[in-house]
Amino acid sequence: MDDDDYVERLVRSADPADTARKLVAVAFQRELAQLIASGRVAEGIDDLLAKFISDTYRQHDPHLADGRESLAQFFRGAAAAGVDLWPPMPICVMNDGDVVALLLQGVNDRGLERFIPTMFRVRDGVMTEHWSAAAPPPPAAPTR
Repeated sequence: MDDDDYVERLVRSADPADTARKLVAVAFQRELAQLIASGRVAEGIDDLLAKFISDTYRQHDPHLADGRESLAQFFRGAAAAGVDLWPPMPICVMNDGDVVALLLQGVNDRGLERFIPTMFRVRDGVMTEHWSAAAPPPPAAPTR
């Protein structure tokens, strides 16, 4: 993800507005990964979120409340608890208007490879909404 040529190819679109929207979502993931790798999540998460997340950010995840502060608390708490945030990197990016979808790929410290689809609404250069499939799976259905 430190390869600028890779990022350029990943977000390239015939429409410059689409390219710009994709770049916001990819740049967020890239800078989040750099912050996690630095070990300075608690010190840097507020500035990172202020750069990429709108004041009216809406979170479509039952585990997080709307707004930047809820997301910041999540990252600070996870880092303090020693949770392996294994920053996943975008391997595919597409959009439909202002909704940008990413497929993220990452490997955690146990060698487990995961793929996470995630989507952001990007307006005026910031992310205003988020949908993700990173939530824990529902309990197993009862067997008969």
